[in-house]
Amino acid sequence: MLKISLFEKMIIAFMLLSMGAISIVGMYSYNSAQSAQMARTYDQLASVKYLKKKQVEAFYAERVDEVLSLTRDPALSVILHKKTYSGVTKLFSPLLKNIIGSHGFYSRIILLRDNHIYSSYFGPGSLFKEQTVSEDLKTDSIFRLAVNMKRPFISDLFPHDSGTGWSQLIIVPVNNQDNKQIAAIGLELFSTAIDSIMPDNNPLNGLGKSGEAYLVGKDRFLRSSSRFIPNSILRARIDTSTARLAFSGSDGTWLLNDYRGTEVLGAFSQLSPSYPYWAIIAEIDMHEAMIPIISIRNNIIFITVFIAVVVFFATWLLSRKITKPIIKLQKAAQKLGRGNLGTHVEVDTNDEIGELAESFNQMSDKLMENEDLLKKERARRMRAAFDGQDTERHRLSRELHDGLGQSLIAQKLRLEAIGLTDTEKAMVSLQEMKKCSDQLVDEVRRISNALMPAQLTQFGLIPALKQHCDEVSGYSGIEVSFDSTGNFDMMSRKAKTYLFRIIQEALNNIVKHAGASTASVEIAQTREHIFLSINDNGKGFNTENGCSGNGINNMRERTSLLGGNFTIFSQTAKGTTIEIQLPSIR
Repeated sequence: MLKISLFEKMIIAFMLLSMGAISIVGMYSYNSAQSAQMARTYDQLASVKYLKKKQVEAFYAERVDEVLSLTRDPALSVILHKKTYSGVTKLFSPLLKNIIGSHGFYSRIILLRDNHIYSSYFGPGSLFKEQTVSEDLKTDSIFRLAVNMKRPFISDLFPHDSGTGWSQLIIVPVNNQDNKQIAAIGLELFSTAIDSIMPDNNPLNGLGKSGEAYLVGKDRFLRSSSRFIPNSILRARIDTSTARLAFSGSDGTWLLNDYRGTEVLGAFSQLSPSYPYWAIIAEIDMHEAMIPIISIRNNIIFITVFIAVVVFFATWLLSRKITKPIIKLQKAAQKLGRGNLGTHVEVDTNDEIGELAESFNQMSDKLMENEDLLKKERARRMRAAFDGQDTERHRLSRELHDGLGQSLIAQKLRLEAIGLTDTEKAMVSLQEMKKCSDQLVDEVRRISNALMPAQLTQFGLIPALKQHCDEVSGYSGIEVSFDSTGNFDMMSRKAKTYLFRIIQEALNNIVKHAGASTASVEIAQTREHIFLSINDNGKGFNTENGCSGNGINNMRERTSLLGGNFTIFSQTAKGTTIEIQLPSIR
């Protein structure tokens, strides 16, 4: 596994934290600037769209007013109101001449009278001449549609008679004094007129180098020139989401792809109902709109790199200053680990590291003191072990001398007496010797079981404990009950022996010191723990005075070696309870 020093970890941590914070701030700044730029661009596009829409509507309103003024022109009233009309009349109207000369938008004037259409192209000696439906079917159908509407009418674009370019008609109905419609008058308008408003390649107009404002009809074809497609009127189809939204009654801004497939920011709106059924759309490429944001992004990246370099060197110096005393502590701890007790470390810092160094020095001094205490404790334990061995040997010697030895002497005397007696007495002596031999065997078995019960190795912990409780009940007169729960077969031999010795020692103390009439031993095993409880109803003792006996200390030591907890409860005249909790030992 790759080892990373504390110095390296601190540099990595500081760099990650600082760069994370810088990145979060940078991303927030960039996103905020991007949102602000998009909002500004949307507002700008909405302004351009609104301005262009008002210009288009004002343009057509002026054209309608011009045609309306012709309905009141005295020079044309003769044609419009006289009862009979031959169909060919020389055209002379100062008002019409002024309208034509001031703009240059119109190509001809058209009249509808008595269900006949008369038209005149502008020029010297212009005449009104009746035309047949076959001569100008489009004009004829538009005029008759306008007459039925009984209000000023602005037609859609249609091909010009010359075969080049596009035209549209501005038509106004003419009423007599009884307010009855008697005729209609219209001016034919070149499509180039509307292009004087819509196309605008000036980069300072708010649309930059990629933006444009254009008109689109219900059929999704352009009604004004495109900045990117030549000869686009009624030839370039604009079937985009923006156009569909515009004709659905929506009026707003959107981020969509335009007719070129380029991602654009757009604003759209439909012209008022009294004008052509067109929509106006203002767009600018997303890339161009975000040019200021790209500059901000580059600045953020530069600042981030600069700050990262500064933070790295600052972190390097700070980490070195912090880790230097820690490295001293590490080397001192290694010396201490190699057994050089009393090792001290000098750290001149008035902070937690200085306190840690002071604590280390105190620990080193304390370890030296504890080493002496451990040596004394080790000697005491060795003496206790030897004393315990000597005590056990003394007890075993006494039992062998008082019990087994006396029985063997009695057997020897009986054997010597057999030859001096008669046959009948010899038979009695042999029977007594046989009985005594049986007692000797039982005594040897009892001593052997006290040293290491055969049942523990042959039959397991629970049968050995049960038999031991029965034996204690038999020779002590104390009623000892035993209860077990769980399976102890998988326990190690060491754990079984320690548990048996703990219970054996506890019952031995009850027999010798408790003066009890009843006792109980309960042992239970769960998935994680082993619980052992030993109770008696004896005279008890005051636990506050301590437990000076070797028996209780031996039980406590064995419990500690098994990793368990040893607790003893006792009150005078109320008996004693020993509770032991061990981890489930396998």
